[in-house]
Amino acid sequence: MKAAILKRPGLLEVKEIGVPECPEGGLLVKVAACGICSTDVHMFKHGHRALSYPVIPGHEIAGEVGDVGNGVSDLARGDRVV
Repeated sequence: MKAAILKRPGLLEVKEIGVPECPEGGLLVKVAACGICSTDVHMFKHGHRALSYPVIPGHEIAGEVGDVGNGVSDLARGDRVV
């Protein structure tokens, strides 16, 4: 999968990374869209005191459930989520 990785302030690289494992009791979401908020822009321009590099920014996502962890019963593969 492709990811935009913030290596340090001012350096963002788009590269292929491995698909993460679905966590126990969680979901793996195939991201269709991701918003970039003002905090993400600040992290890119100036860094952030609570940030450890490298990091994949963005947290406002929309997509489709790709995998469901044990213990999740109210969502299924293919469900649209935000």
